[in-house]
Amino acid sequence: MTLTNSSKEQIACQGARSLVELLSNLDGRAASLQALYNISCFAENATILTDSAVLPALTEILFENQVVSLALKALAASIIANIVMSPGHWELASADKAGHPLQSESIISSFLGLLLLASPPCQLSVLQILYRIASSPQASGNFCHINITFTLFCRKNKLPFPLELD
Repeated sequence: MTLTNSSKEQIACQGARSLVELLSNLDGRAASLQALYNISCFAENATILTDSAVLPALTEILFENQVVSLALKALAASIIANIVMSPGHWELASADKAGHPLQSESIISSFLGLLLLASPPCQLSVLQILYRIASSPQASGNFCHINITFTLFCRKNKLPFPLELD
């Protein structure tokens, strides 16, 4: 079924919290992730999804949940990538259960760790997320920190690091 942007917005308003709750249920996780992905494709839903506490649920799937398939992790990362494409509310929201924002060192390190273990589609979404975090006005003071964390990650894992700071 093809959804219009207005129907995606209506579904987000009425069902986002329920879809987030379903993420904790193994039986409903795949369908919930697919529905959240569909509504996250409409940029105006980023605030609705963020207010529904989707970021902590998605980061738990990405970073903590070991029984989740690589395909579902890629879907979770793509939802976050869609959300961060719109500047705004996500920059101030909690991204995990501890209350850390996406710009925090712990979240950045976890995303970097995914680059080694994830499928190519998930890696692409993670790189999009990291790019948007680094481009965020909220992260402007943290860009040097993000760059240093990325540099240390690359060195630790013996990966080439092509970016040089002037």
